[in-house]
Amino acid sequence: MISYTPRFTSWIKRHCYHYFIREQANLKLQKRFFARNGALMKKGWFFETNADKSKSSTEEEGSDGSTTLAGSEVNAYEDVTKVLAVNVATLAEKLGNSFENHNKDILKLSEDHKKDMLDHKKDILKLSEDHKKDILKLSEEKFALSEEKSKLMIRNKEEEIELRDRTARIFKLQRISNVRGALETESEPFKLHEPIDKTLQRLSEQEDFNKCLRETCKVNDVHLESVKKCLAGLYHTSSKALHSRTNEIEICAKDWETNEVIALGVIFKFFRINFIYLDELEKETEYPYEIVSV
Repeated sequence: MISYTPRFTSWIKRHCYHYFIREQANLKLQKRFFARNGALMKKGWFFETNADKSKSSTEEEGSDGSTTLAGSEVNAYEDVTKVLAVNVATLAEKLGNSFENHNKDILKLSEDHKKDMLDHKKDILKLSEDHKKDILKLSEEKFALSEEKSKLMIRNKEEEIELRDRTARIFKLQRISNVRGALETESEPFKLHEPIDKTLQRLSEQEDFNKCLRETCKVNDVHLESVKKCLAGLYHTSSKALHSRTNEIEICAKDWETNEVIALGVIFKFFRINFIYLDELEKETEYPYEIVSV
């Protein structure tokens, strides 16, 4: 007697059913087969119809109500069980191999998946490291650019200050050179071979000029002798750098002392030379001293 594992019971029942139908087996033969196999009988799955209740001429009913098959039906039953045993064993082996292969495939897929996940994690870690390196490099470049920007800003500020100073010096020298040129021009009526400092000094000895200078100092409450002493040094002061002039003459309070401003004003007024007066802020304003005409 072949024993069947419960795992294959459902499939065996279906197979037996289709096999009996195909072979046109007697329903009592089916009942006998299922009665001999407890695993199938527990399921209560056998085929019984109204025709099954009637006995064939070759069947006998025992005193206990069981059915006994005749000799030909017993042989047919044994043939069926032998064929089913071979088929069930073959299918069981195939199913076992299939499950084993399936488990191997699942195991292989699981290992491949773990390997892929590990490679993926390595790639993510590498990308993360590269990203950190890029951020660090960019931070260093940003810091270097910030330092360079600070240096350039400091340098630019220093150059702006230097430019303002140079511009102021240029304007100052331009103004002084204009005064110098005017002094050179107005000394021509005197001796041309004589130094201009001496010419200016001799100018202070002229009666008309001396009178104009004296009255102007008196009106502006300035010491006359102090103004006379600075006359000789006006040209020297204006000759320290530039030696050219423009048409516009400017007297800036930043460039000259008070006595020199008064002396220059008297000289230019005496020779009728137009000039512009600039205050300490280098803004054009009226000449602050009163000059007496002769």
